[in-house]
Amino acid sequence: MAKTISLTGITDGSFIKVGTDDVYTLSAADEQTSVASATGVGTFDWTTATDKATFKADAALAGEIQLVVPSSATLKVVDFSKAAGGVKFEGANGQTVTFGTGADTLVQTGSNKVTVAGYNYYEGDFIDTADTGVTLKSDGSLTTANDSVKASQVAVNDYWYAAKVKDTTGVVDYFTAVSGNNQNVTKDLSKSTVKNIVDATGAKTANITLGQKDDVVSLKAGQGADTIKIGKASGDNTIDGFGAEDVVAIDGIKLVTLGLEAGGSTVKASYGSTGLTFNGMASAQGSFNLNDGSQTHKLAYAFKNSETLKYADYSDADWVLGAADKSTTLEVGATTHLHDMRKYRNITKIKVAEGLKLDAPISLTGAINKDNKIDAANAKVGVAVWGFSSGNYAITLGAGKDTVWFGDGDGTDAITGFK
Repeated sequence: MAKTISLTGITDGSFIKVGTDDVYTLSAADEQTSVASATGVGTFDWTTATDKATFKADAALAGEIQLVVPSSATLKVVDFSKAAGGVKFEGANGQTVTFGTGADTLVQTGSNKVTVAGYNYYEGDFIDTADTGVTLKSDGSLTTANDSVKASQVAVNDYWYAAKVKDTTGVVDYFTAVSGNNQNVTKDLSKSTVKNIVDATGAKTANITLGQKDDVVSLKAGQGADTIKIGKASGDNTIDGFGAEDVVAIDGIKLVTLGLEAGGSTVKASYGSTGLTFNGMASAQGSFNLNDGSQTHKLAYAFKNSETLKYADYSDADWVLGAADKSTTLEVGATTHLHDMRKYRNITKIKVAEGLKLDAPISLTGAINKDNKIDAANAKVGVAVWGFSSGNYAITLGAGKDTVWFGDGDGTDAITGFK
């Protein structure tokens, strides 16, 4: 059964009680001079500065303990540094609190700022606050949104500062990479069932596996090649600062199973129940790297209706994704077969690039079972157009010697520029 240490709201003094028997009391007459101790519990020291009363726990104080401080109490310093069994301090309001070496918990309920020392996530320490949001900086300082709880330095492990905080949004784990160390850091959160907010902007590179909730990751684009791994059963995750050199790894992902949409300055990818929003990425067209568990693919995309995806912008891509309404026109400068669904998706329009010098004839094929538009008017050398799918083809030929192949009964096709 949990022990309880409580200071009651006595107007002329305060007392500490452990369980129902161990009680020691300071009366008004004892103020300024008394030091009260209880073996195995701790010492209550009422010094000459009445606003600086302290409680220092003995090493033997262990187990689940609640320290309740009413608003009338003048306790300002709570020191559990000697306690190793884990302490729960409930009702923190304006104190300076030092955690021990066990799994300590601070419950902040008042409006006065609480300062924490000795906070160590890796020992199981926990902060419960009525505030909203936490900032964990790359120097190890932690501050809640309204400055109600503050820690000047939290513990570090493997170049990560960390904190577990319950605020008005729920329980969140915070991880911030130490800055200025030029380190390649890793963090595996795959077993995590709470939200994680990860700031890796201080690292040289980061390799992060996200958890099962809605995680948020901040990277620094251009600083190094970061890798973000997510599972198919992950949450709705967000990445800030994702750069051209960075990689998103999703085991088993294929172009045909990838969901991608854009809006404003964000791009959102999805796979199964997993969502991943890239903040600050170009939403009209752009590219990023996806790893399917065995190799990395460069994905080029275009979202804007009737957008033309320039050859130079996707020629080195492994996967090419057009707008969902299939209005994207793919500018080509080499043989292109849209029926290869491993590489192309949502594209049914091809246009040979203007002014592009082709060294040899090229072959063009539309998407399978779709209406396709193939415009080779700019081609100065011959092109071979394969129109054997069951869709309807609209084909425009160029100045070279062109060849068009049709299948039997494969649709209604039209050719312009046949000579």
